[in-house]
Amino acid sequence: MPPICARKSFFTSFYDVVKNCLLIVLDPLLLFWVNGIMLLFFDNRDGCR
Repeated sequence: MPPICARKSFFTSFYDVVKNCLLIVLDPLLLFWVNGIMLLFFDNRDGCR
């Protein structure tokens, strides 16, 4: 499990950087929708929390 968790933390921090850019460019409602999709894929599939 540790490699998967490490990869997850990398993608999560990378997504935080992308999300900060999207906050400036995109509509907050669209960002909220994308954030919900990301939470679906990252939070519900593993027990890393």
